[in-house]
This record gives sequence, C-alpha cells and structure tokens, in this order.
Amino acid sequence: MTLYGSGLGPGAADLLTVRGKRVLESVAVVYSPGRLSRRVAAEYVPDSTLSDLEFPMTTDPEKLRTAWSAAADEVAPRARENDAAFLTLGDPCIYSTFGHLRRTLGSAISYSVSLRDDFGILDVRARPMLDKTMRSASATRSPTPRSATV
Repeated sequence: MTLYGSGLGPGAADLLTVRGKRVLESVAVVYSPGRLSRRVAAEYVPDSTLSDLEFPMTTDPEKLRTAWSAAADEVAPRARENDAAFLTLGDPCIYSTFGHLRRTLGSAISYSVSLRDDFGILDVRARPMLDKTMRSASATRSPTPRSATV
C-alpha cells in the first residue's frame, strides 16, 4: 500500500493539481492536519473519507513528539491495509508536517507500505497567479554589467 504526502498548493481548492485530485479520489482515507487542508479536500472527497490528526502549535519537543507518535499510531495500521493520503499545504517536502510524520513512522510502518510525495503548487509560484500579476523576466533579473558579453 502507499501513503502519499499530498501537497494541496497554497490552500485554494481550485489550485489543486490534477495529480493531487486523482490521489485524493483514489485513496481509502485522507488525513488532514488542519481546518484549511480539510476544507480543500472536502471539495473532492466525501466527509467519511477524511480523518483529522492533531498537531499542537508549540516548540515544546516533548509535546511535538507525543503528537507525531499519536499520528503515526493512527496512520500506520490503516496505511498497511489501504492507500492513504496525508495533506499538506504547499509542498510536502518543504518544512511540512508530513516530513515529521514520515520520520516518526520509520519503524512503525512496514516495508510493504511505500511513502510518496505528491507535490502541489508552491506558494511562491502561486502568489503572482492569485494577485493576477505577471512578473516579466526583465523585472526580476539583475542588470547586466556593460562589460559582459551577451
């Protein structure tokens, strides 16, 4: 079975990638670490497929370890039985709760479960689209020194 780290993009349902939509529609359970990711997923999957996981907003390492372990205990047995997805805003490989869950799953998940990252649209790429602005190449490039050959 497969556990997908599914990137939802910047958090707007209409910016979900086609691949992300396919993943959400194909898995048995979709884990959501927050209200915004749940709201985006609810546009594509029935509520009965969604399962919430709690992660505290704290820097206390013990509270974080406890939350990650509880999430791993919930996810591991279900991921062994069926394909599942864990939602993240943006990219699951860049400062994401999925990275912590993936690391915590380590020994809790058997080798019969593959872990896959499904990238969403990065916020840094989506911002200009949402603002309806276009950045031209010349506006973002440093001036070329006069002595440079082109």
